[in-house]
Amino acid sequence: MDWLMARDDNMSMQLSRMDVMAMDKEFQDQDRVSYMESLAYEHKFTPDFVSGLSGSMSQETFPSATNRPDSASSSLSAFSSIKLTDFTVLSGNLGYFQGAAANQSMSYGNSDVSSTMGSLAMETKLNKRLSHMASIGRSASVGFSSSYDISDFAQYRLSYKNDDVSGSFFSRLQNVTPSREELGTYFDWVSGVDYQMPLTKVIALKMLVDYTVRQSSDFTMDVQNEEVPQLWSSDYSTWRARIGTGFNVTKKIYFDIYYEHIERLSDAAELAYSRDIGAAVFTFSHEF
Repeated sequence: MDWLMARDDNMSMQLSRMDVMAMDKEFQDQDRVSYMESLAYEHKFTPDFVSGLSGSMSQETFPSATNRPDSASSSLSAFSSIKLTDFTVLSGNLGYFQGAAANQSMSYGNSDVSSTMGSLAMETKLNKRLSHMASIGRSASVGFSSSYDISDFAQYRLSYKNDDVSGSFFSRLQNVTPSREELGTYFDWVSGVDYQMPLTKVIALKMLVDYTVRQSSDFTMDVQNEEVPQLWSSDYSTWRARIGTGFNVTKKIYFDIYYEHIERLSDAAELAYSRDIGAAVFTFSHEF
């Protein structure tokens, strides 16, 4: 919900629920129900300068996991955006994140995690159709093998857009520190291109290709199962290609359908796979 309180004051509120359901029993511990609540206020001080405050809370439950505790987190941050020139905008935010597990778990590390977080981004319009953006920052998210992951990242995007066609090249580097300390940090690098063009007046063709490299640090946990350390310490690379289409079913309902092929390469046999995915998504939106 977005509320324009006055000409220069705006408030937004968001409530959401997300359900993640694994199709393979091997990944049932990733089944998750997530709730998120957020509130933000911003004020336009001048036509070129906007600033505000935002806060959010989230709750995670794992209904199928026997060794993964439920968790909850909260964050508070201040954000600003300033137009430096007619073609360049500088934006940033700075805040604090705190997360806690419902109970102490040897499998998922510290029950409490806290960290400063923020980002700084600069976007420049190079010409009528071309723009680019670079940013650095730190963020927090729910981890795959830990309660939370803290990520330090740098990213770049070069975008092209005209009346009919849009596309971009993007690259992102991130160093991730799981709250489960014995896992150690790992490094991700992903680069790719996306492209969108109209097939008809109402149907668009969407394509995406990206390549990801994962470099893991040494695994330090002393466990009985020798297969587990290999899963968490092995390097791998992943190719992904997606093609799809989308169109408005009604003014308020948008339909997306796509096919995706993923090819993962790794010296660890259990990490290497080839996978084909199909998905259909309906999105309903309403402006109050």
